[in-house]
Amino acid sequence: MCTTRIVGIGEEKVSPSSKQCYKPCLIARSKSNRDYVAASSIPHNDATTAGDIGSLALSSDVVASSFEELKDQILSLRTIIIDFKSETYSQLTRAIASFTSRLDNMEFRISKLEESVLQLGANNQHSCEVELLKRRLNQSEQQCLMNDVEIAGVFEANGENTEHVAILLAQILELFERLVYKKRIAYVKDLFVNYFVRQYGK
Repeated sequence: MCTTRIVGIGEEKVSPSSKQCYKPCLIARSKSNRDYVAASSIPHNDATTAGDIGSLALSSDVVASSFEELKDQILSLRTIIIDFKSETYSQLTRAIASFTSRLDNMEFRISKLEESVLQLGANNQHSCEVELLKRRLNQSEQQCLMNDVEIAGVFEANGENTEHVAILLAQILELFERLVYKKRIAYVKDLFVNYFVRQYGK
């Protein structure tokens, strides 16, 4: 229901109208009688108002539907982000576990290599000690060989005393050191009997 506002001189009146109402848009003053009259007006009826209300209701439904759709999209995006985050976390966890296992394996291999190097160093030290002992033994053997005397051409007699023969030969050769070892060695090639005398250093 619409009302029409009529403006007069010094008073206001409002009269109801059931079918049609006039909305004042422009007021002009008459110079002859100094009254206010409506110069122009736009007709407005109930059908137009109902259409506007229906349009507003439809717009409200569209907005609500858009909000629901946006809400669903946000929830779907949130689910996707949560799944991606969970999958990424699982991948990172597996990668870290793999790197940790490989690092432990490398540390184990490095420790084994260090033990091998230490063992090789110890073996090398032992080898050096063995070589040193061999050289010393060789030098000692060479020194002992320098004190060995081989006498060839001494014929063997029955019942001879080898020690007496060795002492006699040492006196002849001016070797007065103490005898350590003596024995005869037969050479098949020339059938001569050689006589070995081992003594202490001169």
